[in-house]
Amino acid sequence: MEKRLVRRTKPFSWKSFFLQWEWMLVLIFIIVNVINAALSPYYMNMDNLRDATMSFLDQAFIVWPMACVIILGEIDISVASIVALSPVIMADLYRMGVPMELAIPINLAVGTICGLVNGLLIVNSSGCPRQVTWSTCLSLVDDRHATPNRAGIFVR
Repeated sequence: MEKRLVRRTKPFSWKSFFLQWEWMLVLIFIIVNVINAALSPYYMNMDNLRDATMSFLDQAFIVWPMACVIILGEIDISVASIVALSPVIMADLYRMGVPMELAIPINLAVGTICGLVNGLLIVNSSGCPRQVTWSTCLSLVDDRHATPNRAGIFVR
């Protein structure tokens, strides 16, 4: 195997390093936070920071795995379906009289198994991963409560 040398064509410059668009986003983020902290005495207190964090924490559980998959160059639309399946399973278990101490691990196990099956189908199939995740997404939809209309939108 031939060794390859990577050479930098331009010398390193701090100016060009900090004028990249990512640093502009960091700068805008800092400026917005400084302005908000100056305008409101409640902006940086612990209660507000806790409430702001808790308001998007549930979406972070969906966004984080999807971001990892998208960074790898694919798309996985079944994550939201698995997340939507979890409260349905919890409600069914609760309705059947299963104690909450047992329903939570069962729910976590079902969600993990659904994700594992989806991952194994993607890895072991020769088809397009988008088709596999779309069929996994459709298979998790409860047919008793939602049906697709002509546009493919699920309605009750």
